[in-house]
Order: sequence, then structure tokens, then C-alpha cells
Amino acid sequence: MKSNFRPWLWLPPKMAHDFAPYGLKFWSLFSKKAQFSSKLTVSWKGYQFKHPLGIAGGVDKQGKQVLAWQKLGAAFVEVGTITPEPQTPNPGTIILRESSSESLWNCMGFPNDGSQKVKKRLLKIQKKIHIPIFLNIGKNRNTPNEAAHEDYLKGLESFKDITSIFVLNISSPNTKNLRELLEFENLKKFLSPLQEYKDKHKLQFLLKLSPDMALNSLDSLVIAAEDLGVDGWVLTNTTSTRPGGAHSFPKDRGGVSGQSLKPLSVKFLKEFHQVCLKYPKKDRLVISAGGVAELSDWKERAASGAHLAQVYSALIFKGPSFFKKFY
Repeated sequence: MKSNFRPWLWLPPKMAHDFAPYGLKFWSLFSKKAQFSSKLTVSWKGYQFKHPLGIAGGVDKQGKQVLAWQKLGAAFVEVGTITPEPQTPNPGTIILRESSSESLWNCMGFPNDGSQKVKKRLLKIQKKIHIPIFLNIGKNRNTPNEAAHEDYLKGLESFKDITSIFVLNISSPNTKNLRELLEFENLKKFLSPLQEYKDKHKLQFLLKLSPDMALNSLDSLVIAAEDLGVDGWVLTNTTSTRPGGAHSFPKDRGGVSGQSLKPLSVKFLKEFHQVCLKYPKKDRLVISAGGVAELSDWKERAASGAHLAQVYSALIFKGPSFFKKFY
């Protein structure tokens, strides 16, 4: 298939999103297995990444596309966000795109089949998976923040036999008041019950942060979170602001990703790196997400302290053969 053949961009965004899982499997059938130089390998706590680029949370929400992305060259896949109980999308329009700025807007709100169904799906293909899997977990929208840790504990319990790497998603703008859990006192109350379970089952926690956070709060947040078991960071989630070419998107809800998010994500990563230099820690993992679309983007993220990077919007605007073209 020609690399510039992107028929999904001819479809309305929601229709393209719904057909994506089927199209991706079809595309992967005609693709040769990707090969990468061993010089690109990244190691972390016993996990081997063939190169630094993987699939961001939100691309494979249901664990249906792991094998296709593996064949197409992704070094790792973050599945989810998964909630304990099945959950429908938010009402109304939930996804839009702006091709001129290569930006996406979504207001999905963690739609998924629920942890038990996704677990069964992943168990069926577990022996065929040869790349690291991250499990992105969240709370159901009707669970109050005071009880949020209970939903995350259920997520850990459901998937601990599939992976030991969990992304705690408390930074999505599409679940009401979820980002309040990132506030200092709330974060400590949220993480404390999870730490004991983490240590008992030898799990790894990555905390996904919002690009809209006040940068002057990073020092205290990083120290508190890592004291409570956070092993690494995903920087960043989507933004509630409307930067760059994102002015046409709804302003009262949803989050923006892609090239419009890129300046915010890079700025946040650089500020975070300065915190890391002040508080060195062995095996701290930093993953950058937001507008990674070219080799130069990855080089900038690596120079700013990222060990790995994730892609989402670039897969739509560049195509699913992205990883093969990247190196």
C-alpha cells in the first residue's frame, strides 16, 4: 500500500474511528513484519523495547488491535483506558479532526467493554504478544473521587496477570472532576491505598499528567507521588485549552491532541526534566506524548529527558505504517 494512501480521512471522524479496528487488521495482513536495529533497544526493569516509540492510550481502547500494532512495528502498546464496569461514550459529538493543523479533539469519556471482557480478550492472545503491554486504568464516571482508588484497585486486580505496567489515568479532561485527583492532598489520599497492592504484586505504576497543570507544582507532586510508589510518568494527556490550530474545536469540553498540543507537551517535558535533575532517581521512566510525528520530534523529546515516546494523532494523519517509516 502506498504510504500516502489515507482513505480514512475521506470519512467523517466518528465513522473513521468506528471502522479503524477493522481497517487496521486488514492493513496489517498486507504488511511485512517490521525489523529494527538492536541499537535502538531500550531497557527498563526487565522489559525490552525494540525502539523508543509505542502506541498511546486511547488508540487501542479495548485490546483488540495489539497484534496488528505489534506487526506494524510498535515497540509497545498502551491498552485502555479500561474501567471496572462497561461504559458508554459521553453523549453528543465525541471526536473531531482538523487536517490543516493535524490535530484531534475528543470527548469520549473512557468508553470500553469493562475490565472482565477486556481481560478475556487479552488472555486469548497473550502467548502471541511479544512486546511490552501497558494497561491504562481509570474509574467509572459514576464513581465519586473519594472512592476512585477502589476502581483502580479493581483494575490492578483484573490485569496483574497480563502485565505489571499500569498507567494510572487521572488526567483526562473527559471525566467530570477527575483531574482534581492530581491536586496534592487528593493525590496522596488516592495513591496511598494503591501502594500496598503494588508492592505486594510487584507492579509498576506510571502516572499520566495533564499539560494544563501549573508548572510550579511539579516539584511537590513528583516527590509525593514517587514516595507513594510511582515509577514513571506519561507526559502528557490532552489539553483543555485550544492552542495553535485548534480554535475550531468546541471550547467547553473535550481535549486536544496532535500538533496543536505539541508546544505544550514539549514545554511540560522540559520543565519536568529540570525537576528530575534536581531529584535524581534510578530507573525513573519518562514517556513523552503529544505531537510526536517526525524523527526530529523524537530527538527533541530524547534531548529533553524522555526515554520513550507515544503516538496517537500521527497514526491518523501519517498512516498505520508510521513506525516503519520512522526509522
